[in-house]
Amino acid sequence: MIYSFTELIFLIGKMMNHASEFFLSRRFVWNFLDLASSLLVITFGIIVFGYFKAGKAALVIAGLTCFLLWLKLFYYMRLFKPTSSFIRMIIEMFKDIRIFILIFIIAIFAFANFYYVIELGN
Repeated sequence: MIYSFTELIFLIGKMMNHASEFFLSRRFVWNFLDLASSLLVITFGIIVFGYFKAGKAALVIAGLTCFLLWLKLFYYMRLFKPTSSFIRMIIEMFKDIRIFILIFIIAIFAFANFYYVIELGN
């Protein structure tokens, strides 16, 4: 949690000094990942250490935090020569199939809507 505070302060300083580079650069996804993961770690730490009763919301925050931290691990794996080519390959594959993923998600929602309407009739 202390690391997240220091990283958040660093990111806020970077946003203030270099706002155009922070938001408009190709690295925006990684910058957003750093910012979101730090905020979620701090939020979850406040919920847990403050003994707040957040219920299922705390579990959702914990799940999102874990997911973003695993994605952040991929970011750091780019530093090492044996793994950097694989991470780059995965990123390029996602760039190539993003239109397919959009169409696939629309199709999933269409079928979910279809079955939801049918279930309302029963």
